[in-house]
Amino acid sequence: MIISLDTSLPDTEPILVEPDNFRALKAVVMGDSASTFATSDRAGELGRWEGDHLWVSPEKILRWASVVREPDEAWRGDFKQMLSYAYKSGWVDEGGNIRVHVEYV
Repeated sequence: MIISLDTSLPDTEPILVEPDNFRALKAVVMGDSASTFATSDRAGELGRWEGDHLWVSPEKILRWASVVREPDEAWRGDFKQMLSYAYKSGWVDEGGNIRVHVEYV
């Protein structure tokens, strides 16, 4: 899964690319440098930033997924397994947010 955001398009929601890939999760930010975007108000709307990582809620990922596909029962089951793996790996914080690596292009 790729959380894709083009910062040159104001007031747009991120797009979830490869929503059925439960073996990888990253965010790709296009248009701004890391230092410019990470300190913007818009960055805070996505989640909590920590260096090259974003802590994002599963609910937001579900919302973004619903734009590109219907998160049916099978999809939700796979998503739950992905969350379980992330939890076991230490990539989920005390609030249930998932740690996502961020790339800037």
